[in-house]
Amino acid sequence: MTRVGGVPVYTVEAPGPRRAVLAFRVGRADETLAWAGLTHLVEHLALVSFKEQPYAYGGQVEGARTLFYVQGSDAEIREFFNRLCENLRALPLDRLADEARLLETEAQSRQGGALSSLLGGRYGCQGWGLMGYPEYALQHPEPDRVKAWADEWFTAENAALGLSGPMDPPPIDLRSGRRMASPALTPLSLVRTPAWFHDREQGVAMSFIAPYSVRFSSLMRVLQRHGFSRLRFGESLSYEVDSATLRLGRDNTHGIMWADGLPENVSKVLNGMLSVLDEVMEKGPTEAELREDVEALRKSIDNPGWPMALLDGQLTNDLFGTTMRTSDEAIAELESATPRDYAALLREIFPSLLTIVPSGVAVLDRRLTAVPAWSTDEAHGTVYRLRAATSVVAQQMTSLTVGDAAIGTREAGHDPLRRVHGSAYLGRWQPDAALARQFPAACQAERLEGRRRDREGPRAASACGGHGSRGAAAQPGPRGLERGAATGEVGCETVAADRVDAGGRDPGDRAGHDHDLPDRQGDNGRALAPARRSSGSRYCPGLRSGALRETCDR
Repeated sequence: MTRVGGVPVYTVEAPGPRRAVLAFRVGRADETLAWAGLTHLVEHLALVSFKEQPYAYGGQVEGARTLFYVQGSDAEIREFFNRLCENLRALPLDRLADEARLLETEAQSRQGGALSSLLGGRYGCQGWGLMGYPEYALQHPEPDRVKAWADEWFTAENAALGLSGPMDPPPIDLRSGRRMASPALTPLSLVRTPAWFHDREQGVAMSFIAPYSVRFSSLMRVLQRHGFSRLRFGESLSYEVDSATLRLGRDNTHGIMWADGLPENVSKVLNGMLSVLDEVMEKGPTEAELREDVEALRKSIDNPGWPMALLDGQLTNDLFGTTMRTSDEAIAELESATPRDYAALLREIFPSLLTIVPSGVAVLDRRLTAVPAWSTDEAHGTVYRLRAATSVVAQQMTSLTVGDAAIGTREAGHDPLRRVHGSAYLGRWQPDAALARQFPAACQAERLEGRRRDREGPRAASACGGHGSRGAAAQPGPRGLERGAATGEVGCETVAADRVDAGGRDPGDRAGHDHDLPDRQGDNGRALAPARRSSGSRYCPGLRSGALRETCDR
């Protein structure tokens, strides 16, 4: 590893045209609810001046990283990074309103998925849970705040550069700063895992939180294979059973398993997946399965996309401050693992299980507790009521409370002392007047004489999350685990879930966003990534744009 302009440089030998990527340790999980979208605005402004070029370029915002990539000749790569760094040091803020409008337009076409539903259900409107919420900063872009965000996060000390082949590193001239820590992981206090909640995804998804390791990624593949064998070939209930992993930071990884099913069969799919967990916790995988997994990793090393996946892993490990394993080290760790080791690992992480099922599906397993869709704490603040309601009674009984510490709603027919509607409730949020102003405007509500309701009004949870209407615009099925362009991985995450692509064109053959060694391909020969490949973060719109408007208008 060398350095240029204070930025570490990693190089791999890869076939195909020359490619380069500049990665920063900042993403959606670092933002706050009120100012979600700041990173996306910076990324778009940094690229807005490039327009059409004879080379391929682009940018994307993920949960914990922001990438700028280019494919072309050595001279074109140097030109790209020269201009990019100039723009990052002095953003063209005169274009801020235009770019915010474009990004809002882009957001209209985004669809939700199981991954963002699970992250939002686990973490609420903070950290990684923000992947399921709109980018509110786009609605009120402020030049000073956007500039301050770029100055703090897009610095030399918070970046890493990757090159696909020997070349003189392009000049990187960024402002000085500091390396940022991993996004904080603060689960919702209302979620007592193992747990479940209803979602509009038309299938069953399960997620775990585990220490970052090669074996955890292997374990998720074991669960996928067992689930596929049982639900597809054994019981003919699911067409697809998928899995993926997402690295959340220096120490932790999120794993997800998904299975589709017809509405009348979803309960059987759930029971089948729980049986798979019980089977693996008791016996673990077979020795033959473990040998096949190691052999698949060895074959993946010969995949043309492997070097770029390794490069991506090197960048991510650098940004998280961890050391990347070599292929031989990963293989040795997997070869030393026994079926009992995998059974013990699943027993260890089972308490973190969070499951989503469609509305109307009963979860009878007593080990899993229901996540409250309504809270028991009260929100205090200014109260607003509906302007358009089906009756006078509904108008008086349905209200929105906006406070310094929480936002909540009361709805006709619900006990206000114990329930707050999930879609509108934000819980413990970062106080911000700008966001507070948006909710009354979105609802087209009128203020109740400016009164403060300290004894009445909606109850708000001690942390946000709202599962009742999450995923309203979600794409069902394993589309919640949409395939990426990557090969697969061992010990890394083929994650495209939280990407936001901008402006330029994809240089192609980016072998995933693998955060350690590239994973092998899935059993069906396709790499898995828990979200869409381009043009946007995954959203499980539990509080999507217009959610409050719909709540207030119905």
